[in-house]
Amino acid sequence: MNSNPNKPQYGILKYGGREVAVHKTEFIAYKTSDLPMGASMDTLPLKTVGEYVLERKPVSNLEQSLEDIRVMSSVEVGTHTFTLGEETEPRIPNGEIYVVVKEGSEGMLEGVIDTYFLKKVKNTASGVVVSVSSLSPNPVKVALSLQDLDYIEIAEPDFIEEVNPHSFNWDGKYISQQWAFENKGGGQGLFPNPVYFKKGADCKGFAALRWIEENNIPLEDGVEVGVIDDAIAEFEGINLQSTFSCRTQKPDASPRLGVDKHGTAVCSTIAANNDMLGVSPDAPIHFIGFWVLSDDIIEQQFKRMEKAHVVAVCCSWGASSNNYVLSTRKKEALKSCTLNGRQGKGTLICFASGNAALKQIAGFAADKHTLAIGACTSKDELSHYSNTSNDNPEGEGEIFCVASSSIVPNLSCNVPGWFDEAQKIPNGYDGIVLGDGEIETRFTNGFGGTSNAAPKVVGAIHLCARINPQLTADELKAIISQSCDLIGGAKEKTPEFGHGKLNVLKAVKLAYATTQEEEEEEEDNNNNEDKDKEDNIPTLNVQELIAYAQGVGQISTSNKEEGAIHFWNSMVSGNYIVVITDINGEAFNNPDFDVYMKRIGDAGMNFREVQSYKALPTKEDYDYAGTGTGEQEVLMLKDIKGGTYAFRVHSKDHDGPYKLTVRTY
Repeated sequence: MNSNPNKPQYGILKYGGREVAVHKTEFIAYKTSDLPMGASMDTLPLKTVGEYVLERKPVSNLEQSLEDIRVMSSVEVGTHTFTLGEETEPRIPNGEIYVVVKEGSEGMLEGVIDTYFLKKVKNTASGVVVSVSSLSPNPVKVALSLQDLDYIEIAEPDFIEEVNPHSFNWDGKYISQQWAFENKGGGQGLFPNPVYFKKGADCKGFAALRWIEENNIPLEDGVEVGVIDDAIAEFEGINLQSTFSCRTQKPDASPRLGVDKHGTAVCSTIAANNDMLGVSPDAPIHFIGFWVLSDDIIEQQFKRMEKAHVVAVCCSWGASSNNYVLSTRKKEALKSCTLNGRQGKGTLICFASGNAALKQIAGFAADKHTLAIGACTSKDELSHYSNTSNDNPEGEGEIFCVASSSIVPNLSCNVPGWFDEAQKIPNGYDGIVLGDGEIETRFTNGFGGTSNAAPKVVGAIHLCARINPQLTADELKAIISQSCDLIGGAKEKTPEFGHGKLNVLKAVKLAYATTQEEEEEEEDNNNNEDKDKEDNIPTLNVQELIAYAQGVGQISTSNKEEGAIHFWNSMVSGNYIVVITDINGEAFNNPDFDVYMKRIGDAGMNFREVQSYKALPTKEDYDYAGTGTGEQEVLMLKDIKGGTYAFRVHSKDHDGPYKLTVRTY
């Protein structure tokens, strides 16, 4: 349902740290006790979104249409609907407004409440949520007016929005038969032509489980994950720890009859453990079900996940609107869960990037506190439907690709997998070989796309955390990113593939390496340090480096394009984790740290020559590089060649102190 592209502009709203144009749409929303015939079937001009009915009306007569609806005895409330910026789907104001008063002006709040006939709903950590009354203007008008007051920091209306709908039939017992878990190449069963599959074009999920079993790798209990989706059908093979429904506010997220099968498929992909297998079998799951979006619902979801101490949260969904704009409250909810979850170790939030074939990632998946998960095919190519970015990859958030499914353009056919043995195909199977070498299959009945990709990442994170429960969210993210395989002909991180394709086998091996005894590594480090001293190489040991960097780690830049540079040098060898963090958090405008390492003495290079490297380095210039975006950079180094290394700290768009941490693992 796309709203009118020629709708008139309603105003400019400051929303989620951006200024966006507000447009009134041609849809009227209302709550009624007498649901019109056909509304529940999502037929136009009528459509249901949560408790609201959306009805399309002539743009030239919107005001009168709204008044006609409001006077109906069966209507509880009626309202205009809006879009923000370039969004494509209508938002329904729910009457609430998030207000933050500037420091020192707190006493002005009561006057605002009285002037606009508002009611206080609740206090938040940094502001207050108020609601309009029957005497108030509509909440969007109130927010626009409040933003003109010099003592108001934030005034953002809350909206009810539709979640991107999912509709498919699914039988969970076939989930682990998908090629995305293990692609053996060639032809299988009814599909003998090897053109369909490339050997190894998978997530290495089953290979990782075999490696863990064959090497008797110990897995710790007590590590749990979260899933936020439509609903969950309880059945043998999924280890549910808790369930909650945002719609009913009860601990029961069961699906409605005949629908809401998406969440069950997601949970199975992560953790199924019966006659089917997920990436991390029997992972304990905390599940939250919902059907619509609002600030209050998102806060509730991620606060529950934060308190559940989950290591990762799977969100295989997004807003139905393209170019979706996140509010401040939604961003703060994501940030709090990411930083404070798992009792301070942090929680990784994985969002499906979306299946609209867009050359951009927006909304939840684009937030800097989430991971955007795209999809790739059985041939190690980008799935054509997977949303990607056409911007500079260094300017993006964390993007990953995962083997999931192929969808043939213009035919809407899923290709989620194939069976190893033809006799396993259930009765009634009707696979079709399509002209371009793809296959339509129905044994998984359509569960593919980026919805299928995101839970594989969550399963991989869970496995790694079970191997080493002491790993923080940043360390787990570094393990996942450094374990990715470059595909599609890419030689480095790209907008299409991000870090590359998830390789669960590499990830669990790297996680296991972090558990090894440090005594042997320390002995090796001491031996290497003695050798360097004999060669009269001036250096700092790691402990001195950390203390020195923390003491004078002040960086300043006047050139946002080139950034600013600091150099350190230190002797290192073995396995290290390097972390650089903006001490002031988010006080600066989108700080972006990178860290580069170069072994001094290689290729005749000395420390002075390393310092003279160009202002804008490339990964090829250095032995190791961490070039993600954001105020924190994590670089995990395994079995590095011992010696003295120059550490280059590079800052873009940032002035101020930072903290450098280097430790063994």
